[in-house]
Amino acid sequence: MDHESFVTSIDTKEETYLYGQSFYQRFIIQDVVKNFTPAYFVSVMGTGISSSLLYRFPYPSRWLEICGYIMFGLACVLFLINVTLFIMSCVYYKGRFTSYHVDPSRSVYMGSFSMGYITIVNFITIITKGKHVYLVWILWWIAVASAIYTAFIVVYFSFMSKLNSVELDAKLNANILLPIVTITVVSSCGHNIEMELHSINETIVTMLTSFMLWCLSVSLAMMIITIYISRLIIHKIPNTQIIMTGFLPVGFLGQSSYSVYLFGSNLNQLIPKELLYGKIFLCICGFFSLFLVCLGYFMLFVAIISIFSKIKPFARTPHHEHTNRYGLLKLNKSFWSMTFPLGTMSLSNTIIGGGEVGNYPLLTFKIMGCIFAVACIVITTSCCIGVVLYSIKKLRLDYINSYKYNNNCIA
Repeated sequence: MDHESFVTSIDTKEETYLYGQSFYQRFIIQDVVKNFTPAYFVSVMGTGISSSLLYRFPYPSRWLEICGYIMFGLACVLFLINVTLFIMSCVYYKGRFTSYHVDPSRSVYMGSFSMGYITIVNFITIITKGKHVYLVWILWWIAVASAIYTAFIVVYFSFMSKLNSVELDAKLNANILLPIVTITVVSSCGHNIEMELHSINETIVTMLTSFMLWCLSVSLAMMIITIYISRLIIHKIPNTQIIMTGFLPVGFLGQSSYSVYLFGSNLNQLIPKELLYGKIFLCICGFFSLFLVCLGYFMLFVAIISIFSKIKPFARTPHHEHTNRYGLLKLNKSFWSMTFPLGTMSLSNTIIGGGEVGNYPLLTFKIMGCIFAVACIVITTSCCIGVVLYSIKKLRLDYINSYKYNNNCIA
C-alpha cells in the first residue's frame, strides 16, 4: 500500500467513526465544545455594550431603545450559551480548566467572560432606573469578585508563575490587557450604581471601591501599554491574524476615561454645593478623563493604520489566507475585538460632550461619541450576521456528510 492509499484509509476510518455517532456526540461535543475557547465571550462584550449604546444613544429615539432591548436579549443568549460551552468543555476535556488559567493564549480571554457579564449588569442598571437597586448592587459585587479573580489569579498563573515556559517578548501583544480592563469596566459600573443606593454609607463604600479598582487598573494598564508600545517599536506591528488586538488599548483608555469622569460627577453631587470641593474634584477628574481620551485617540490611530498596512494598496504582500481577492481583510472572529473598544470611546466622548465641567456642552465630543457608537453597533451587527452564516454553513456541511455516510451504509 502506497502512502496516499494509507492516508485515505485513515481518513475513511475517522469519517466512519465520526459520522457513525449521534449528532450530539459528533457535532456538539467533538466540534463545538472541543473548539471552544474563552475568546467566544468577546461576543457578549460586543453585544452587551451595543445594547447600552442603543438605549442611551447620544441622539435618543424610541426605536433605538427597542433595538437596545433586542441587542440585550442577544447578549444574554450568547452569555448563557458560552457559559454552557465553557462548563461542558471543562467536563468533557481533561485539563481544559487548567489551560484556561495557565495558557496565555487562552487565559487572557477569561477577562472577556467577566466583562461580558458586567455589560449585562450595566444594561440592567440602566433599565431599572433606580428600582431593584439592591439586586443590581449584589450583581455588581459578583462582578467585582470575577474582575479581581481574573486580574489577580489568572494574570499571575498565566504570566508570572513557572507553570509556563519563558516566552519571547516578541510574542507579547495587547491581549494581555484583557484581564486588566475588566477592573476598570466594573469600576465604571459601580459609579453608575452608587448614587442610587439608599444609604450614604453604602454609597461611599461603593464609590471608594470603584475608585480603588480604577486606580489599580490604570497603574497596571499603563505599565502594560508601555511594554506593548516598546514591542511595537522593536518588533513592529503584529501579523495579520492578530492585527485587531491593536484596538484593546483603546478599550481600556475609553473605559477608564468614562469611569473617572463618573467618579468626579458623583463626588460633585455628593459634596454639599456650598463647598467648592465638589467642583474642584469634578474639574480634576474631567481633565484627567480628557487626557485618557486623547491617548485613546492616538492608540486608535495606530490600530487603524496597522490595519491599512495589511490591505491593498498599502500592503506590499497581502496575506492571502486572511485577505479576499480584493486585498481586504476577510470577516473573521477577530473583528469582535473592535466592538468593545469603540463602544468605550463612545461612552467617554459622550459624557465629556455633556459639558458638566463648566456647564458648557461640547458638541464635537458628542458627535464623536455618536460616530463611535454607530461604528460599534454596525460592526457588532456584522459580526452577529457572520456568526449566524458560519453556524448555518457548519450545520449544512455536517448534514451533507452525515447524509452521504448514511446512504453509503444503506448501499
